[in-house]
Amino acid sequence: MFLEQHIKSETEDRCYFSVSQDGIPIKTQRTIFTESFYTIALSEMYRATSDKSYLVSNTQGLSAQTTNRLELWH
Repeated sequence: MFLEQHIKSETEDRCYFSVSQDGIPIKTQRTIFTESFYTIALSEMYRATSDKSYLVSNTQGLSAQTTNRLELWH
């Protein structure tokens, strides 16, 4: 899936603010919005597919670390 492969930085464990159509990072920005949009996208993927790996509340899911970061955002 595009989100898994291109949106999260492997080295920083953060989401890229924008990527090209090919998934090449254009901008990394430390904002709550990027992680929020990532979490919303995963929630919508769950709604569309019923695949529990996309659940935001699933501690084993893709967005668990992102959700935890949102809860502790300063």
